[in-house]
Amino acid sequence: MYATTADFLRTKERNMREIVGKAYTELGRELKEAQEALTGTNQYDGMFERWYTSIGFKRAKVYALIDRYKLLLRNSEDRQLLEDLPVSLSYEIAAPSADSTEPKRQAKAAVS
Repeated sequence: MYATTADFLRTKERNMREIVGKAYTELGRELKEAQEALTGTNQYDGMFERWYTSIGFKRAKVYALIDRYKLLLRNSEDRQLLEDLPVSLSYEIAAPSADSTEPKRQAKAAVS
């Protein structure tokens, strides 16, 4: 089984991070698809923002999820590594301003 309680808890934490990472990836995918369908110059102009606010999402969270999903698409060979990161760290790496400082450029380069 597990050698120590600490080993057991590390395994549980790793499993939970994986579950959360995959869930956030799926949320990002769904939001990106809705964004593509509901924005732009079509009959749905402006519907995307009205839709996500109507279901309780905040703009910053929506775009963080979308940016994270786009990062995963651009780095498919490192997808598992990115999904295993703490979600807040993956948001920072995925943010459009992620190249603004040297530490951010290095972190982004490490997964690219």
